[in-house]
Amino acid sequence: MSWNTLTVLISRSQGVGTPMYGEGNYSREQAHTEMLTLLERLAAENPALNDALTIWRRGAQDDTVYVPAPDGMMIFALYEHPDDEDPVHAALAWLDDFSKAATGQPAQIVPPTAPGGTFSS
Repeated sequence: MSWNTLTVLISRSQGVGTPMYGEGNYSREQAHTEMLTLLERLAAENPALNDALTIWRRGAQDDTVYVPAPDGMMIFALYEHPDDEDPVHAALAWLDDFSKAATGQPAQIVPPTAPGGTFSS
């Protein structure tokens, strides 16, 4: 199995999540470093993310950090996907599992268009 990064902006008012994901096929250590680099960059631009960066550096439980946002929340996570397969399928499954655990409903997701997106490192 390979690892990848996943960042999700969940809009409470719109009732949807917008995922942004990495290139995939990372080792766990590489994915962790990619997320650390991303969080460092984002925290430099937005000090409200300093707590998320601190949590990540200390070792986030289940490789996931949840951050309140003005209209919902942001999630920064690592997830596994099958080697040499498109990591999007596993990301969408992760999001669906998260949504069902949190709300009892399947995820309502704005489909990702390409690796990376707004928060890509």
